[in-house]
Amino acid sequence: MACVIISQVFPYTISLYLALILIISIGILHGANDILLIEKTNFISVKDKWLTQLIYFITVLIAVALFYFIPFYALLLFILFSAYHFGEQHWGKKFTSKAFQIHKKVFQFSFGLLILSMLFLLRTKTTNEVIVDLADLYIPKLWYTYLAILSFSTSLVLAIFLTYQKEINLTKMSFEFSLVILYFLIFNFTPLILGFAIYFAFWHSLPSLKDQVDFMYGEKTKKSFTSYLKDAGIYWLISVVGFGLFLYFFYESKLFYSFLFSFIAAITFPHVIVMGKMFSYLKHQKVG
Repeated sequence: MACVIISQVFPYTISLYLALILIISIGILHGANDILLIEKTNFISVKDKWLTQLIYFITVLIAVALFYFIPFYALLLFILFSAYHFGEQHWGKKFTSKAFQIHKKVFQFSFGLLILSMLFLLRTKTTNEVIVDLADLYIPKLWYTYLAILSFSTSLVLAIFLTYQKEINLTKMSFEFSLVILYFLIFNFTPLILGFAIYFAFWHSLPSLKDQVDFMYGEKTKKSFTSYLKDAGIYWLISVVGFGLFLYFFYESKLFYSFLFSFIAAITFPHVIVMGKMFSYLKHQKVG
């Protein structure tokens, strides 16, 4: 809650700096070991590490190209990918079996979409400024309201169903939905960029880091986290340098937020695919 207090007491610039720090540190770090995750899951059957890195880099460039040539569809894909990715991080390891896969996928997507739709609804003005700059499209606030209601209703119904089927523990389900109230309060009392950064860093990136460390090193110890930092260091540094160059050239631009979310989206697309493969690999190992 310290971040919320800072946003209320200090000028907006401080909130922006705090958001950028969270994104640069925890946010970017949680996606810095994608190359090793690819190798661990045998997602791409290539023996040469440099070829894996090249394929990953090309995927990022394709995402950038999509935002340049077809920004509306790229933005829509980013929202859809992110919604499922956020929901998968919350629930991917909480299911008890491989039954009801379609229900679970829809549930994960709707839960992630609920989080995003709350952010859009509570920060409609800034959200629309970004969308107008990116895709030249204005979305009425009522649409965000409908999206939030639909995603909440779908999430709640499926959560009750999966709990009844003993696919979700009631305590875990109650805890995750109670956090939705906290997300609502954070989004309501912080600017768009800070609200997103707080959720992205503390409720998405940190849990993801823990899952990745456990997956790659078999345990969540200080030594394992140190190994993760060592292995991810070069990729994290490259990403931070790229992010720093972005800030240097576009910080004073009117399109700053548009470019910022485009940058995040470009590195999100391949990361979502890799993490999805990791959760799929874990499910296979659990059943096997």
